[in-house]
Amino acid sequence: MGQIHEPNIEKLNIFFLKDMWISNDLIRLIGEFYVEKPIKLRDWIPIEKVDPRILRQNAGAGHIIKKLQELIFSRDEIRRLSANPAAVAILEDYLDWIDYRRLSKNPAAIHILERYSDKICYETLCKNPAAVHILKQDLSKINYLYLVDNPAAIDMIDPSKLNPNEMEYFSRNPAAIPYLKANPSKISWPNLSCNPAAAELLAANLDKDISWNRLSKNPAAIHILEANQDKVNWPGLMKNPAIFEVSKKDYDRILEKWISYFIRVMNL
Repeated sequence: MGQIHEPNIEKLNIFFLKDMWISNDLIRLIGEFYVEKPIKLRDWIPIEKVDPRILRQNAGAGHIIKKLQELIFSRDEIRRLSANPAAVAILEDYLDWIDYRRLSKNPAAIHILERYSDKICYETLCKNPAAVHILKQDLSKINYLYLVDNPAAIDMIDPSKLNPNEMEYFSRNPAAIPYLKANPSKISWPNLSCNPAAAELLAANLDKDISWNRLSKNPAAIHILEANQDKVNWPGLMKNPAIFEVSKKDYDRILEKWISYFIRVMNL
């Protein structure tokens, strides 16, 4: 997949700077701040493996979702998008179609959830790292089976009090890595496979009971997946934010074009 978008370099009003002296280094710094980085799929991902329907659910696909905002979405598409932090601007136009169970774990949707608090699903809200302040308002609504993988709630979790099922899911919690390294017998390798803080631990233990389906969605495992493409779950990979990378060649070209425009306007 090639370049997704290119910014309009004439959008910035720089005429007020004409009477100022600005060094070339400063012009480049301004350009690096202003110019959006064009995004592409990593080169090793075959285009025939890409499923656009699943790709819309990818939290790293904001640049694609932004282009879809003028489209009409079906009810099922809105339900699938409800958990995606990059899709909140779209979701706000389809409030009646939202799947609030999915939305409740969306960290970018807290303002919607607070507005429609009667629709919150507290089970999935327990997974939401942006919702700890809501959860602390009524501890009786907490389901620890869901809370244990919430990194923002680590101070609410006592590993010594977790039952076996809760301890298994605790392996998903990025904030639990120090505890798990100190207590390796407590690790659930299938659940650790989706832990974005566990890449080093996973890479050193690929002979363990790794779940490649879960690992395929883990953004921190992208280099493990590149090296083990025969084990990749491709539909799962479409939900992995790390499948995108900056197209350096396109970025350098756009940046140089922007700098040339900037200098040309300054010299008018």
